[in-house]
Amino acid sequence: MGNTYGTLALVFGLIGCCCCFLAPLAIIFGAIGIAKDDETTLAIIGLILGVCGVIFLIVWFVYLAAIFMLY
Repeated sequence: MGNTYGTLALVFGLIGCCCCFLAPLAIIFGAIGIAKDDETTLAIIGLILGVCGVIFLIVWFVYLAAIFMLY
């Protein structure tokens, strides 16, 4: 089929590292890409970047919640 989902996962993973709200899309497309694509390298990299983006998003929300709880 190609590397369509892997490419999408990589793109959303790279963008998701800066704009964390797109990181879950990288995880979704990465999981689909691992299942359906011929080569899974891009899908795995996009999945890893998506997970890193989601972890950063969670840490950011906890940080903001802690700041707002102090004031």
